[in-house]
Amino acid sequence: YSTLQSGLFGSSLIKSPKDWELQSSIKLDECQKIRALLHQLNKPNIQVSPSVIVHLIDRLSELMCVIIDLANCCMQLHSNNSHRKAASKSFNRIVDFMYTLNGDKELYEILQNAINKNQKNPTMTEEEQHVANM
Repeated sequence: YSTLQSGLFGSSLIKSPKDWELQSSIKLDECQKIRALLHQLNKPNIQVSPSVIVHLIDRLSELMCVIIDLANCCMQLHSNNSHRKAASKSFNRIVDFMYTLNGDKELYEILQNAINKNQKNPTMTEEEQHVANM
């Protein structure tokens, strides 16, 4: 017997409709910090491993997908309209941010520089190379 209560679809992140906004804000805040860090690392005098860049970009994706995937599932399957509306709002917030990232030319350049650096001096694992080229 367990006293722990799981949240929506077994996720501990969402237990009530109000949790959608909180979790989206937390994830977006972390994404903004990673994005700012990536921009700071894109300076000529800063040497950083291509693997670090790939891991940071992969973390961005992971943070957004946690909310997007759960929200999409909720919007399709949940019987509670409040949950569906809150999930839809969170889904749209994350997707809007994703569009911002997709239009961020500097992020593209940062990733391309990491890929080019790795081609000259291979240090990334096969998995990291796969992620970088996705």
